[in-house]
Amino acid sequence: MISEQHSRHFIEKPSFCTSGLKYSGLNTLDAQGLSKYYELSGMREAADMIMRCAVGLLILSAVISAGCSAAIGTNQAGETPQSGQVPPQVTAANEMAVIARLRSISSAETLYYAESGKYTTLDDLLSKQYLSDPSQGKLQGYRIEVSLKPDGFAATAVPNKYGVTGKRSFYLDQTNVLRGGDKAGSQATASDPEQ
Repeated sequence: MISEQHSRHFIEKPSFCTSGLKYSGLNTLDAQGLSKYYELSGMREAADMIMRCAVGLLILSAVISAGCSAAIGTNQAGETPQSGQVPPQVTAANEMAVIARLRSISSAETLYYAESGKYTTLDDLLSKQYLSDPSQGKLQGYRIEVSLKPDGFAATAVPNKYGVTGKRSFYLDQTNVLRGGDKAGSQATASDPEQ
């Protein structure tokens, strides 16, 4: 039986409290005990949040460090590649960028064809604003060309310096199938494997 003195501070045991806390000799929580419980719970939540933030910052710093190493041209061992060499991450980034550019050229050619019934040159796509290309077809590390065929177009991309700015050459035409491969600096063709 609970005395009258304790009954005014009596609070039902919350559902989250399964073991019950002993406070003031009761197997329940009174108002003061409940506030201490919440205070401790808040401290745990704060500690958990701080730990998650610390882990997140650690991961972020590792990613930034890896990016900086690639940008300044060092490998994971901290060695600088021989002069003229570019880290493989940069070569891969150049290749991905040129693939995206070829796809945008193909989209612009498709739109131009739908409106005019014919395909056109890269210069024409740029001047008529079907394509936004501040590099004017000279994407970093690659040379891009668009040639017209009787039944379509062919967009090609070749590394400026084979093995340094890129290894793969690419070909894309009105079929929108990307082709190419390691052509040792030569131009890719319609007969090259799909990429």
